[in-house]
Amino acid sequence: MVNKITKQRLKNVIFYDGIKIVAVSVILCIVLILIFNAFAKKPSNGQDFKLIIDENIIVGDDISGLMDNLFESGAENGGFSYETLQGETIYLRSNDESPKEYVLNNVYAELYQDDVCVLEEEIYLQYVARNNAVDLVDYVKDAKAFLINEGLCNASGEFDTDSVNSYFERTRSNDSRFRTSEKIKQAKEDELKRLQAIWRNATLLEACFVAHPELLDEQTFTIGEYTKTGKFALKIDVFDGKDGKYVESLFKRSYLDENEETVYTTSGIYIALGNNLQNNGDLFYENLAFLYTLINTYSTFISL
Repeated sequence: MVNKITKQRLKNVIFYDGIKIVAVSVILCIVLILIFNAFAKKPSNGQDFKLIIDENIIVGDDISGLMDNLFESGAENGGFSYETLQGETIYLRSNDESPKEYVLNNVYAELYQDDVCVLEEEIYLQYVARNNAVDLVDYVKDAKAFLINEGLCNASGEFDTDSVNSYFERTRSNDSRFRTSEKIKQAKEDELKRLQAIWRNATLLEACFVAHPELLDEQTFTIGEYTKTGKFALKIDVFDGKDGKYVESLFKRSYLDENEETVYTTSGIYIALGNNLQNNGDLFYENLAFLYTLINTYSTFISL
């Protein structure tokens, strides 16, 4: 009897000890997750690429390939740089009670902070009228001017490595990703590639806009006594295709013709850049990679 009781107690001890071990392990995992989340790099607005799409636009299968290419090809090949940490797609969806008022008052309050907007004409015109879109011609010029004014390169686009390294130390010294000398060295190399890509993308887009003015939509808007005329979006219906790739596989919309037949078209779709008012400095210009890749993939308008 004694032996049986002793064995049973031993089993109970082992059983309860096992529960304790599992419980402690679970608690440790939770603590480690909390610590990781607390110290992990959280993307700033400029490091979180957003693609905002009007709900009435039909998005094709090609969009995933386009985004994969942007994130995987590297800044030196026209893609996103090491500073674009994540991307997300946001759909503008209407509210049944007051669709346009809902979109304008509740969604557009934040859209000016974002990156690329794909909009139908009605929403696009309201977006522009609220000064939420950048003038694309001015934007590419501002990107180059920023690099020159910071002393990172000259007017010919020749970069000074020492200036780039100093700029990196001044702007990224508190970034938790770069703690070891090896990581800092690699990051400085990546920073040079990132800044060179901004210059390259801006230069190619600038030349593209001059050669193909039909690509840009011009609007004039007035807010109070302030009136501005600018070219605030790409009109994707003028894309001519390239290597068998056509922009219809990315974005299109539908409407009913006079015979009540459904027609698909790219006409009336505009791609604008958000007028980002956050203090992200040169991270404003990361979205030029999207415009470059879009135009270069689906048209012959960019000459390398």
